[in-house]
Amino acid sequence: MPLSAKLDEAVASYVEDYAITGYLFPGDIDGHISATWLGKLINNSLPKPWSMHCLRHRFATRVYQATKDLVVVQQLLGHESIATTQRYLAFTPDSLRHAVDMAA
Repeated sequence: MPLSAKLDEAVASYVEDYAITGYLFPGDIDGHISATWLGKLINNSLPKPWSMHCLRHRFATRVYQATKDLVVVQQLLGHESIATTQRYLAFTPDSLRHAVDMAA
């Protein structure tokens, strides 16, 4: 998944400031941390009820709201089926009202 320009700049600055030459998240699996372990560390750091999966749903919704492109969201999430991607999107009553108002 691509990083936002702002996050990419922050990571590049961090790497430069701390003279990092290896993996940003070193670990025991071929030199880097496993996705599973990183997920556990992040989930343990997030306040309840947030989780990595919850943030994934939020990301999907925000990207869709910004682009209105379901295929882009599907590609970013790595889903084979658009139907799976659709289940990730959350719509507020305000967003549904806005859609009805736009059609009227």
